[in-house]
Order: sequence, then structure tokens, then C-alpha cells
Amino acid sequence: PVTGSDAADVVIAHNDMTTTRGMTRPYRITLTGSSQYPTFTVSPMSVDLGEVCMGARKDTSLVVRNTGNIGMTYATTPSTSRIMGLPGNVRALKGGADVSIPFSWTGDTVGAVEDTVFVNIDPCDSVVVVIIKATVINAGIAVDPDPVVDSVALGNTLDRMVALSAVGVDSLVVTAVQVLPVGRGVTVDAPATPFVLRRGEILGLNLSWTPTVIERITVKLVVSATGECNVTHSADVRLHSFV
Repeated sequence: PVTGSDAADVVIAHNDMTTTRGMTRPYRITLTGSSQYPTFTVSPMSVDLGEVCMGARKDTSLVVRNTGNIGMTYATTPSTSRIMGLPGNVRALKGGADVSIPFSWTGDTVGAVEDTVFVNIDPCDSVVVVIIKATVINAGIAVDPDPVVDSVALGNTLDRMVALSAVGVDSLVVTAVQVLPVGRGVTVDAPATPFVLRRGEILGLNLSWTPTVIERITVKLVVSATGECNVTHSADVRLHSFV
């Protein structure tokens, strides 16, 4: 049986109709056994994390419940390094008890991804498969051109337009537009932050530089935004002056 106890009789008899070897009474042996097969549930059997940003982490959990009366052990094994935080050792769970097992999943491949958590139950070496699903999106900010490369005559002012757009999401809230490091004389003309940048929109930013000496400089145009994903894009700006 799967649970509970069962009993059976073993009857030993002979067919000698004489009494030479004694009376033909059967000899009865009663056998009693108790099943040690654990009963349990693992839930959920499938975890859908929905959309996950590239490089972002989502936390979730599963529950192992011992629905029987006997003790058992459980162990969890991930199918990939994207799944982290699972206990790596065998743990005991007494009858009637349950345990919540937290873990995290990190998106590292764009598109639909499916991974697995294996839950091993002993005794009887049962294996339960929990499916982890997610769609990884590569949200970001595009700067065109990237890098920005230009030059200007000494004493003149260089004005260079660059295009800013949202990639992979319907909208982003731009929280900062800056040129780093500061103090190199390059400025950027942008709307006051925060502002919304929607899919399909192209925002023009003006980079300005007036060199006072002949030089080559490299700075970065850094744009940070929040939304479905928190993103930061850094584009090189390589400028030089000439006579």
C-alpha cells in the first residue's frame, strides 16, 4: 500500500491423508507490514515570472508539504546558474509539516526562457520537476551616433546634435542627462529631468564645445532612466580642435 498498514497470512499445509507425520492441520503465520512511502505536495508546479529585464533579478518561492505521517527529506537542484538561493543540502521534514523555499532568478538571455528546479524526496527517491518561465526584455536607451566623433577649429563653437530614443519598452522616464567628467568644457542641452521618452520618439540633444587650446578630449554622454527596467547608457564623445 501507499499509506497505512496491511496484513497477510502465510499458510503452510501438507496433503498427507494419513497421520504418519501428524495431523494435517495447516500452520498459519501472520505477516504485518507498514508502508514507509511518503506522501507530499510541491507547489506551484510552474512559476511564470512574466517579463524580466536583462540582468535583473526576480524573487520567488516554492512550498514542499509533507502530507503524510512519516518523516521525509527533500533536496532542491537548479538546472542553471540563473536560479540562485536554493538550499544545497538535504533537509528533513516531519509528517504534517511544510516549508517555503525562497530563491531568485536572473535574466541573462533575451527572449522566452524556461528553466527547471528538481525537488528530490526520500525515502523512495521521488523527483518533482518545477518549471520556471520568464520573458527577458532588453530595455535600453539608444544614442545615435555612438560614439560621437567630431572636430572644430580653435576658437569656434562646435554644436553637434545626437538622437536619443527608447529601446525594447513602451516608455522610459529619463532621470538624468549629463556629460562626464565635468570640467572639460562640453555641455549638453536637454529637457529638464525627469521627462518621458516613449517608443518611436526621437529626442534631439545638442552637445556644445568651444576649445581654447589645441587638444583631443574624450568624455561620456551618460543618460539614466527608469521604467519597466532601470537603465543607464554611456556614449563616448571624442572631440578635437585644430588651427
